[in-house]
Amino acid sequence: MQSLPGDIYNYMRPHRICICKAVSEDMIRAEIRAGARDFKTVQKKTRCSTGCGTCEGRVRRFIDKCIRELAGGEAQQNLQVDSASGHG
Repeated sequence: MQSLPGDIYNYMRPHRICICKAVSEDMIRAEIRAGARDFKTVQKKTRCSTGCGTCEGRVRRFIDKCIRELAGGEAQQNLQVDSASGHG
């Protein structure tokens, strides 16, 4: 079966959150791990959503999701440290 242009776009979508500027989800995750906590900071560092702009909502939701996951992971680490030290 021959691949169609739409198939290529669908294949790329999970990996590239911003097609115009070739920004991947991993690039956004890296900026969040480096301390970015809002859309404008991630946009400045990666240039995501500075092309056509249609990905902005998707990028904003992904940033929020990553920040929540990071906060949850840090909270879990704190619980583990407290339990190990006998303070939890």
